[in-house]
Amino acid sequence: MYGHGLIKKYMCCIAAALLAAGAVSLSQSGSEMSASASPESNEYEQRLAELDKQQAALDEKLAAAEGDAASRQEKLNAVSEKLKSLKAEEKEIEEYSSKLIDEMVEADDSLRQVSHRLEEQETAIKKEVKEYSERMRALYLAGSGSYANIILTSGDFFDVLMRTELVKRVAGHDKETIERLLEEQRTIENTKAEIEKKSNELKNKTAEYSARREQLEKSIEEQKQLTEKYQAELEKLGLLSDELAEQSRQLEEERAEVSSKAAAATTTTTTTTAATTTTAGTSKATTTQKSTTETTASTARTTTVTAGEKQTETAKTTTQAATKATTAAATKATTAATTASAPVSQTSDRDAKIKKVVDYALSNVGGAYVWGGASYRATDCSGLTMLAYAQIGINIPHWTVTQAQQGWAVSYNELQPGDLVFFGGSSYSSVYHAAMYIGGGKIVHAENSNTGIVISDLARFSVWNPISCMKRLI
Repeated sequence: MYGHGLIKKYMCCIAAALLAAGAVSLSQSGSEMSASASPESNEYEQRLAELDKQQAALDEKLAAAEGDAASRQEKLNAVSEKLKSLKAEEKEIEEYSSKLIDEMVEADDSLRQVSHRLEEQETAIKKEVKEYSERMRALYLAGSGSYANIILTSGDFFDVLMRTELVKRVAGHDKETIERLLEEQRTIENTKAEIEKKSNELKNKTAEYSARREQLEKSIEEQKQLTEKYQAELEKLGLLSDELAEQSRQLEEERAEVSSKAAAATTTTTTTTAATTTTAGTSKATTTQKSTTETTASTARTTTVTAGEKQTETAKTTTQAATKATTAAATKATTAATTASAPVSQTSDRDAKIKKVVDYALSNVGGAYVWGGASYRATDCSGLTMLAYAQIGINIPHWTVTQAQQGWAVSYNELQPGDLVFFGGSSYSSVYHAAMYIGGGKIVHAENSNTGIVISDLARFSVWNPISCMKRLI
């Protein structure tokens, strides 16, 4: 009985010891749980979560920037192709225009020659008619104005025959002369009408060309503006990508720092707690638990760092890809813009102004000559040159004589497109006509009410209209 009670007492002691060990274990486990859930650790975890959200937002912005850059690049490529097509069409029209101008110059010269021939022939006809009238008057005064007078005033039959034959011959000669002159005049008038018809056809074609060229230049200017717009947008997207990439880099650094601090805090707290709860009776169990805790913390830290590094690497890859795409788009945009603007950059400011002046004057070809006029396609010679130079802000007077005194003199061999040529005598007061040199030995001018605004060969025009002086304004 006594032995049985002793055994029971012994068993109670063992149970108490086990309960005590369980309490220590529960206390230690509670300390570790407390360490893993400390406020500092929670703060780090929250910050990491915030950084993850910020990185995700940055990734979305970078992806959007990349998409916008691709879209702008696609539009820029389309504009470049359109611009290239318009340039090719403009070149074709310029070639067609050159051919039209040559044909118009020939028609204009032929018309002028025929006009002068017609004037000479009319003068000759008037002279013949005057001489005929004087002969008829002389015959009348001599009493030979009719066959009746010839018979009555003749001495004999042979005298009648002689006088009659003389009248017939004179009348026949006059008749043949007048008929020949009238026939030549009709021929010249028919030729003149034919040339005028051809000249009008050419002027209509040239007017059509001018309208097409004006529309082309407008379209080209619109495409250039679009090119500049898309280039500016791509540059802005490039700057935005750089800014986003810098923000992403800063987030990466902060995240790595927070992850490192979180891992260090977890390890330190666990180690301190484990050391405080160590006792001699539980040395082996505590050591084992400490080792397990350290291993778990190390694994958690490794997992955290690895995850952070992986996310950092992913963000870095995304950033680099977006930056690369945007940079490539910006580079293409710059190249396209440079190509589109190359013709402009290669042309000096003066050449651009001269081209504008000459193009405006040429766009008036086919218009009407209006004395004292100064309207588009309805002007006189000095009005045309005045309007043309007004396009670049140079104001010259309307009067031809005063225009001839502007600028500085150049010789015939020094003539360049845009120079003004004046016709008349040796003094300014004798100047009566103005024209603009367009190159290739040709001038554009409002000639007269018959021909209107035309293109002529300077050398052939000056045969009938002497050159007074030649002036350059820019």
